[in-house]
Amino acid sequence: IHRDDLEVVGPLWRMYTLMLKERTEVDEAFKRQYAGVQIDWGAEMLGWNFACTHAGIDFTVLPRVQVRDVDSPLPSHLESEVKMIHMGRAWFPKNYAPAEQWRHTEGRNWNYRGIQVWCKCNVTADKIYPWPIPQGTDYQSRITLEYLYKSREKFGVIPDSYLRPRNYHEPLA
Repeated sequence: IHRDDLEVVGPLWRMYTLMLKERTEVDEAFKRQYAGVQIDWGAEMLGWNFACTHAGIDFTVLPRVQVRDVDSPLPSHLESEVKMIHMGRAWFPKNYAPAEQWRHTEGRNWNYRGIQVWCKCNVTADKIYPWPIPQGTDYQSRITLEYLYKSREKFGVIPDSYLRPRNYHEPLA
């Protein structure tokens, strides 16, 4: 994709993303029908695909361009191949007792990963960054928490703003 393509794709991407988000908030049957592709939280990713299709732009998805926080822990020999990370959750090893002070009760489906200590969907996501990172923390969690911690060191605390909802789940419609 060329950067000039974004002039065409950008407005379409926004349109489709908002359309999907708003529809899932008011139409429970639609949300259930497309639950398999997680249409509620993945609207921006699906919106991107729809926008590119609408604009007639083809692209190829390469392996390990992005790893997600909820993907299986990445083997260390593949870490150097990762270009981008989806920052959504972070876990500390189950045997790391200090993790209890940051434990999130939400996200039980991923308890096998360890103790969930950070989640973008928690109202404290911009305030509390678990630190230091213990040995044995998986790649996705380690990178997520390093980026958060280092960005706060460089840019400071994120100020509260009336332009940004406090609740990640605040409806758009």
